[in-house]
Amino acid sequence: MGLYTQLLFGLVAIAHFLYIALTAPLWVKGQLGAIARSYSLAAGAALLSFLPWLLLLIHNSERVEDATDALKSVTSFAELINRWFLGISRSFVGEDLGSANILVVALAIYALYFLWRTTATQIWLFVVLLVAVPFLALALPDVVLGGGRTLRIRYLIPSYIGLQLALAYWFAMQAVQVRTWEQKACRVGFIALLTAAIIGCTVSAQADVWWNKGNSRSSYYLPVANLINRTKAPLLIADRNPSTILAFSRRLAPHVRLQITQQPSALTVADGFNPVFLLNPSDRLRRVFQERGYRIKLVYRDRHAPRGEDKRLWRVRSPK
Repeated sequence: MGLYTQLLFGLVAIAHFLYIALTAPLWVKGQLGAIARSYSLAAGAALLSFLPWLLLLIHNSERVEDATDALKSVTSFAELINRWFLGISRSFVGEDLGSANILVVALAIYALYFLWRTTATQIWLFVVLLVAVPFLALALPDVVLGGGRTLRIRYLIPSYIGLQLALAYWFAMQAVQVRTWEQKACRVGFIALLTAAIIGCTVSAQADVWWNKGNSRSSYYLPVANLINRTKAPLLIADRNPSTILAFSRRLAPHVRLQITQQPSALTVADGFNPVFLLNPSDRLRRVFQERGYRIKLVYRDRHAPRGEDKRLWRVRSPK
């Protein structure tokens, strides 16, 4: 189920394998140990059931490369560190705490250290591997080869779960064992962290767009859709990959019509629509309209988008 849910679950499976290899007796009297045998059967069955998808991925490897090309964008080491801290903070409280992110990171690291110092190997090793294997498998290529794999917070969900387990254990042990002012401080810290997380979840549940959907990519959805929906017979033309406007199209009213093209030079504008809009048009699409005598006017600029991608919506006017 994990492999069919997300390919990167394979990293969790590797962490499980390492845990079994390091903690369970692999051979007993010339045979696989009971735990190793059970794990081998489970892992073998999982890989066998995943084989059809694996063959499909291999067959379409070029499409996979194209789909993940954005992960290879150059990111500075300082930016990587900043985003790692930001990801840990957001995994606990759901928000960017600015310079206070480092406090959450320090607390999470200390919780791991406390787990290592106070529990048996069979306990701390499982959590540490859950944190370390997915993170290192993505972070090392980012640092050595360049890229932004670890900038996607969803790719590191197992690591964040491991950190939360460690922190939950630390809070619990402090509440049970400590009988000094540290106990009160720990309880206050736990209540503050839990309150911040609840507030963050409450706010995000009510928000139309949140950071986990990428503000730079999706903050324009609602205002642009509202502009289009207020018109009577709009036609929206786009020349991007259809998958890039799939989420945006959910915001459009039923009377809005879409016309998607991959060949702007061969585009024929459908009749009977007014106004006509261009959504995130390429330079080539805008040039085609201008060469045909149309006038195009920018009607929405996205202040959250990076420079060069901020001109979201254009209105097309008929030739004079």
